[in-house]
Amino acid sequence: MCRRVSELTQARYGLLAGGVIVVRLNRAMLGWAKYFYPGRVSPAYRVIELHATQGLRQWLCRKHNVRTGKYVRYPNEHPWNAIRLTGLTLRTDSLA
Repeated sequence: MCRRVSELTQARYGLLAGGVIVVRLNRAMLGWAKYFYPGRVSPAYRVIELHATQGLRQWLCRKHNVRTGKYVRYPNEHPWNAIRLTGLTLRTDSLA
């Protein structure tokens, strides 16, 4: 799944809108989460969320030519709150 997240946040998608990237990431992450939900996967969900956050931050920085202050402009909470990236651990905790 980390490889898929990396593919979805490559530089070649720099001309796409941020919402399009987030929709693609959400679809991939939710499909993966639904497939593996029956097992004990909370640690894996955290790894996927972290990788998606870092990949999205890199993509946003490339798109907007941000060289310094990456974590100030796009903190870890930014993708989850501002552009509605799905949090896997929050979704599965509410299902249990």
